[in-house]
Amino acid sequence: DVEGLSKIPGVGPYTASAVASIAFGAKTAAVDGNVYRVITRAKMIKGDPLKGDAAKEIRRVADAFVDAERPGDFNQAMMELGATVCAPQNPKCDSCPISMWCGGFAKQRETSGVFKVTAFPETAKKAEKRQEQRAFVVLRRTAPADADAKPEYEYLLSKRPEGGLLGGLWEFPNALIAIESDDAFALRPKSDVRDAQDALCEELGASSRRNVDAVAGKAVHVFSHIRQVMHYQLVDCVPLDATGANGDDVVSRNVPERELKWFPARAFEESGVFSSGVVKVYAKCAVTSLARAKPNASGAQKRLRDAGASREIDASQTSIKAFFGSAAPASPAPGTRGGT
Repeated sequence: DVEGLSKIPGVGPYTASAVASIAFGAKTAAVDGNVYRVITRAKMIKGDPLKGDAAKEIRRVADAFVDAERPGDFNQAMMELGATVCAPQNPKCDSCPISMWCGGFAKQRETSGVFKVTAFPETAKKAEKRQEQRAFVVLRRTAPADADAKPEYEYLLSKRPEGGLLGGLWEFPNALIAIESDDAFALRPKSDVRDAQDALCEELGASSRRNVDAVAGKAVHVFSHIRQVMHYQLVDCVPLDATGANGDDVVSRNVPERELKWFPARAFEESGVFSSGVVKVYAKCAVTSLARAKPNASGAQKRLRDAGASREIDASQTSIKAFFGSAAPASPAPGTRGGT
């Protein structure tokens, strides 16, 4: 049931309701952004749809709407209606199968368009995202390998403190430079970024290093309340002796408040190991290769390239129209026979 599914870590009310209705036939509404947009417009429900009385009323209406015989199909049809017809902007009201019952559409017609259905849902104005400019260093070493083995890079990451944003996840060592917009930051001396990156290397104890100047730049990562500009620099750890050993002798193990670990390049190709922000920076820096290695697109780069691929829509998915009256069969064209 929904209550049981909700006890699974990471499963919220929407996911629990969707699984319960689609997989087990439970009569419960799966309310996502598409669904609450349809309901707030149809019933003209005022207020923030995500909290308070408005959220409760949306839930009450949604549960009342659910088809008892086919709750899973109905929920998917409602989601499709919101995604394809009752869109956030420029909704297709004239072709909407429930327009005759939509309070918002009725008011739009009564006012000759002065009122717009897009006035719903009402949402509180979002606070502007904090603009962070951060320096990142991507420390890289050649992993020890047998003479006949193909050499591989390893990258140094630090573990974030438990709790808070991305708590306990691994990231490239970084430091805050400034909290300001891109335009304001562009007025600063370019040396501010390099100085912050050098300070990070000194803190990490990277005493013998070489900047890979061809691999430096910035990438943007957006959180719910933070827009983070990651100014990255790829840094090679230089072997300290003729044996080619590097790594622990180059980067200190004992850095206050930082748990450090070397990760092989292949770890970045495993989905879910690192945050998307880390994968973005790695993909930027992985464009170079060892002299003895053949260039090859990394899994991280492929995932980033494919991230914009459109989702394939199942043509067999039940439409919201199935829950309303069937359309009258079309009359055969003049001069044609009704069947073939």
